[in-house]
Amino acid sequence: MTIVGSLLLLLLLLLPGMAAWFTLGNAQKVPLRGLEALFLWFLAGVATVSWLSITLAELELFSLPLLVGLVIGITIILIGFGWRNGRRWQPLRQLRWGWPDLVVGLLLLAAIFLSGRPSEYIVGGRDHGVYVNTGIHIAKTGGILVYDAEITAVPKAVRSVLVRPETRLYQAGFPGPWSEGQRISGLTIRDTDAGIYLPHAFHLYPALIAVFYAAGGVPLALFTTMFLALLGSLAIYLTVTRLWSQPVGLLTLLLLTFSVTQVWFTGYPTAEMMVQLFFWGGLYTLVLLLESGNRATAVLTGACFGLLSLTKLDTILVPPLLIATFLYLWLSKHFKPAYWWGVGVYILLNLQALWHATFIATIYFVDHLVRTLLPSFLAEPLAAAANGYPYPLDWLGRLFAAHWVSLLLATLLLALILILLRYRQAQFRQGLAWLFGQPRRWQIGLSTGLGLAIVGTAVLNQTLAPSMLADPEQAVQLTRLYLTRAGLFAGGIGLLLLIYQAEATAVRLAHFILLGNVAPLYLLGAGTALDHFWVVRRFITVAFPLFILGMAWLIWQLRPRSRAHWFVAAAPLGLLLLLLAGFGQHLRAIAGVVEYDGLTTQLTEFTNHFPPDAVLLMETGNQAQRLDLPLWFIFDQTVFTIQQEVREAAELQTAVTHWQANGRPVYWLAVNGATPPGWSEGNRQLAFSQTINVPLMETPRDHIPVQVNHFQVPFDVYALTLP
Repeated sequence: MTIVGSLLLLLLLLLPGMAAWFTLGNAQKVPLRGLEALFLWFLAGVATVSWLSITLAELELFSLPLLVGLVIGITIILIGFGWRNGRRWQPLRQLRWGWPDLVVGLLLLAAIFLSGRPSEYIVGGRDHGVYVNTGIHIAKTGGILVYDAEITAVPKAVRSVLVRPETRLYQAGFPGPWSEGQRISGLTIRDTDAGIYLPHAFHLYPALIAVFYAAGGVPLALFTTMFLALLGSLAIYLTVTRLWSQPVGLLTLLLLTFSVTQVWFTGYPTAEMMVQLFFWGGLYTLVLLLESGNRATAVLTGACFGLLSLTKLDTILVPPLLIATFLYLWLSKHFKPAYWWGVGVYILLNLQALWHATFIATIYFVDHLVRTLLPSFLAEPLAAAANGYPYPLDWLGRLFAAHWVSLLLATLLLALILILLRYRQAQFRQGLAWLFGQPRRWQIGLSTGLGLAIVGTAVLNQTLAPSMLADPEQAVQLTRLYLTRAGLFAGGIGLLLLIYQAEATAVRLAHFILLGNVAPLYLLGAGTALDHFWVVRRFITVAFPLFILGMAWLIWQLRPRSRAHWFVAAAPLGLLLLLLAGFGQHLRAIAGVVEYDGLTTQLTEFTNHFPPDAVLLMETGNQAQRLDLPLWFIFDQTVFTIQQEVREAAELQTAVTHWQANGRPVYWLAVNGATPPGWSEGNRQLAFSQTINVPLMETPRDHIPVQVNHFQVPFDVYALTLP
């Protein structure tokens, strides 16, 4: 069934792109190879299906039949439009294929082989498992918000012991006071009395997981990230090939395929792989757009970059970089009318992202605005307006009422800037020509500055206290650790050469967008817990692929330029082998590792012991806590995670009595030999014992994981029989 679902899913993802190609593909003024066309079909299909999925989920209407119907409807409309305009179905005609495409296919197969089966990361506690469980929740319920009938069914007086009501204004790990706490880790509470919870983060990635789950259950849902990773690698290869050359593209793909982070995250559920696809896919279509000025390409470019805003809040730098890019094109008279199609799509998707952040991902959004993204003079008024008001319309109204004059002045200032740009375009163009009339000077200065910064960081690292360089050093050290010392050195030199040797406008704009996204990581650090591979997920989208591109460029620049100097080939070949050997050292321990392998089967066996209407109680502070989310979302159990400080509370005993009075059996899930609360003494009976035991990589802070440990939870399940 999973195989059939996979084939139908591939067809679903191909249909919109193939229909668009049939309708608009002949308008391309840039010759495309067969592999490029195939990638564009998939890119358009993933963008369409992802957007439809999250839109339906926002409206609480998601279902696979409805999604399939919409996709088929869009396909029929596009084909009908093309047929009316005289198109004929010849999708493969005039597409060139060659031996490099075979090499690319083999490298992608190698990536699948090295990664192995995806990890069964269905546990809660961190973003990855929350993404998977949220996707499954969307597939089952049709919506993103969680409505908990179990919490509303118990007396109001006992609800506080069944949730985690603590909030903090600035402390990480706690939601802000614009929430009512957490139901379980990853589910923040908008309204306890109404039982409304908000799943963590933004939800484009979970919406795509929902599609895969609906087509093939948990096994196919876990393949979502691998599918995105393969397309992401292809996007990087095609972008590099289009901007620099095919040999550099092949070298980049070769090194990327054997890099430890790309291998690991190919089978590890994280939204960063979707960011990698849409970022590099957007950059690739942007390059095509600059060459062709095609409306369909403009729409796809706007869609890719716009969908980033629905995927991760970390992509906050993409909008200003794109605004600067298109403003430059407009002022320099390189802006074509077709570009407005892409700009329009991009604006619409960002408006949807803003709506999604405000009304769906409210608590996550406000947490990050107040704690990290906004300067204090903006964060403090927002925190004051939202404090104690979990519904967005309430705090938006308070914010506007208290600061409407400032908001009006900001709007007028924006309007004034737009008017000045419109009616003083000539003056701005002259200033732009004076500033960037000789881009070579900027390239020399930037290359020199980056080189001095790298050398300076290396020197200061030996002379200053670590705390003074904590964040930049963290980023550099992580790059050295995961890409090896030789990789850091070769990638850095290659990047400096790339910047210095850039000639075309498209290449320079690509450098601007790439470096603009990477610079904050190396200036401010990763900003997350320093345990691996968790910490480097923010590097896999742009930073590490960019360093790998630098390695490939350096290798290509070292090649012999004539047959007479064939012996010079020893240098680039030796560097390539050195880099691959270093990557191979990393891969030996993690290639093919499947974390949590067998967890779905073991939890199925575990939950089969309980009657359908059972209530499961477990205590916080142990590894079992990570199983509460899948027990609820995947296995449809009623689960409450009880904090240690309230396990003996009379309110909890009252809740148990309430459930039993309504004919529901109650079980306490004890771990590591612990016992249920004292008030159950004499009224409990050991029902069964089972140990959950699955492989799990170590999470060290000072080296790449090399040892496979175990996630082990020995359960003693007690049936509570209060009189």
